[in-house]
Amino acid sequence: MPRQPYFVLSFCGTSLLTNGLEKVDQQLLRDQTNSRSEQEVPAEYRARMRELLEKQKANFLAATIQKAEELSAEFKGISKLYQGNLVSPPGQSPDEHVLLCTDTWQGEIAAQSVRERLRQRGFNAHVERRKDLHTAEIESFQLALADLVIWCADNIPNYRKAGYHIIFNLTAGFKSIQGFLQTLAMFHADESIYVFESNTAPLLVIPRLPIKMHPDDAIQSNLYVFRRLWLKLDVSPNELENVAETLLMRLGNEFSLSAWGDPGLGTNLSSNL
Repeated sequence: MPRQPYFVLSFCGTSLLTNGLEKVDQQLLRDQTNSRSEQEVPAEYRARMRELLEKQKANFLAATIQKAEELSAEFKGISKLYQGNLVSPPGQSPDEHVLLCTDTWQGEIAAQSVRERLRQRGFNAHVERRKDLHTAEIESFQLALADLVIWCADNIPNYRKAGYHIIFNLTAGFKSIQGFLQTLAMFHADESIYVFESNTAPLLVIPRLPIKMHPDDAIQSNLYVFRRLWLKLDVSPNELENVAETLLMRLGNEFSLSAWGDPGLGTNLSSNL
């Protein structure tokens, strides 16, 4: 009996761009981690960075499966999922891979490299670069995480309805985003997968937890506050004392509903589980 097709969401870091480089070149890339484009990199470093990124991408695409696993943590997780046999089962819908990356030049190049490698093996794969998903500005980062909640709620249920098995590959990436994705996985993924540092380590699979999000009680008991926030009216900190921080977003001295606190989104989350 054929298995369900996979929908795999992998968060991509930038390890494949720095692994194997001299320390001085590694430091150059790390210093420019949050640069969103080549134009944001100081002019005196652009040519060297471009050369390094093109070289690292080419090395990854030409590497053996084992070497590619050593270069890229996210690719290692995907490869282990398929037990090294990187092919989508014939006679069914191709497995779908979404490669989530930071809103940076390096993040997109790293994700594009993994995408090309997967497409070479016959998978459907594309890069999802989310606006402001980087850690240079904390307020923009919070908005990007909220937007990611909405993206998951809008897209992943469609794959579930189409019969896909939902997998979050959380082997790689920055801890600040990885931890957030683990929370999202509790609501959206059939399972989450990890791989430890050793290439010989087995795949760690965490099955879906039987949890649901029910924001209705919190909304009903604080209906006045939620209505004001929904209408983008001011509320005082005292009025928010009984509202869970998860449901709120604070920018300076102003409050709004987070993606979790949006009544419509909350209802969608609970009804889809």
